[in-house]
Amino acid sequence: MANPDHVKQLLETGICPGGNLTEANLQEAKLNNANLSRADLSCAKLAGADLSYAKLAGANLEGADLRETNLQGANLSDANFSDAYLRRANLQGANFSDAYLSDAYLEGAKLNNANLARADLSYAHLEGANLVGTNLSEANLSGADLSRANLAKANLSKAYLERANLAKANLSEANLARAGLYSANLSGADLSRANLQEAVLCRANLPKANLPKANLSKASLVNANLSEANLSEANLSKVSLAMAVLPFANLEGANLAEVYLADAILKGANLSKANLKGANLKGAVLYSANLQEAEFLEANLARANLGEANLSHANLSDADLMEANLAEANLLEANLKGVGFSHARLARANLSYANLSRAYLSHAGLAEANLSGASLFGANLISVNLKRANLTGANLVEANLSRAKLQEANLSGANLTETKMTDVVFYKTKMPDGSIQNRDD
Repeated sequence: MANPDHVKQLLETGICPGGNLTEANLQEAKLNNANLSRADLSCAKLAGADLSYAKLAGANLEGADLRETNLQGANLSDANFSDAYLRRANLQGANFSDAYLSDAYLEGAKLNNANLARADLSYAHLEGANLVGTNLSEANLSGADLSRANLAKANLSKAYLERANLAKANLSEANLARAGLYSANLSGADLSRANLQEAVLCRANLPKANLPKANLSKASLVNANLSEANLSEANLSKVSLAMAVLPFANLEGANLAEVYLADAILKGANLSKANLKGANLKGAVLYSANLQEAEFLEANLARANLGEANLSHANLSDADLMEANLAEANLLEANLKGVGFSHARLARANLSYANLSRAYLSHAGLAEANLSGASLFGANLISVNLKRANLTGANLVEANLSRAKLQEANLSGANLTETKMTDVVFYKTKMPDGSIQNRDD
């Protein structure tokens, strides 16, 4: 119980540092600028009180009722607010550095421009709270509920947010550099232009999250769920997205240079004009993805599934597509110079006017593929399957077609100058001069 003399002293002078005010009834009290540093206010009733600019450093407010209390500009550093009730409290510009707010109730509180650096907010209730411009650097927010909270331009650098709930939170232009967001829920969150450089988002849940122009360079998103997320023009250079789930995500114009996307799920994703130079997409699922005009220079797409993907005008020069699935993919006018297609599946793919010069297509499957007008200068087509393929007007100068299967293929108008055709299989093959070749060599 509170010391009556201490309560009287506080109300008369506004000065009671280190006082015993346990369970004191101070509802709607006018205590602005009061000195209560190190005071014991545990379970005190302070609802509606005015404590603006008060000194409460090191005070104990465990379990206190501070609903709708005005603590604007107050010094609350090192104070204990565990299990305290601060719903709809005015905490604007308050100093909570190193404060303990575990399990505190802060729903709808105004914390904009407050200082919560290194504060412990684990499992705190911050639903719908206003944290615009708030300093939460190195704060512990593990398990905290920040759903629908406004954290625009907040500083969360090096903050710990494991399993925190940030669903539909506003984190636009927030600083989350090196933040720990392992298994955090960011579904539907707005992270536009946010800084997530070197952040840890392993197993984080980000479906339908909004991340346009966000900086995620060197972040870890292993096993993260980014289905239908908007990452247009985001910086994802050197990010780890191994086994990440990104179906139907929007990555238009995103920077994914040297990103690790092995075994990632990108079915139906929009990666048009994205930069994937040197990226590792080994075993990734890009089925029916939009990769139009994307940059894949020297990327690793071995065993990737690109069936029905749109790669028209994409640059894949010197990329590795060994054993990749490109069945029915659109590679119209794509740059495939020097690409490794060994054992790749390209049945019914559209490669018309594509640049395949010096490409390695040994044992690839190109049955019914459209290669009309394509450049295959110096390409390795040993043992390739070109049954019923359309090669009209194709450039096959110095290409190696040894042991290729050309049954019912159309080579009308193709250039076969110095082309190696040892042991080629012909059957109803239309040759460059219009003649039909039925000879098996």
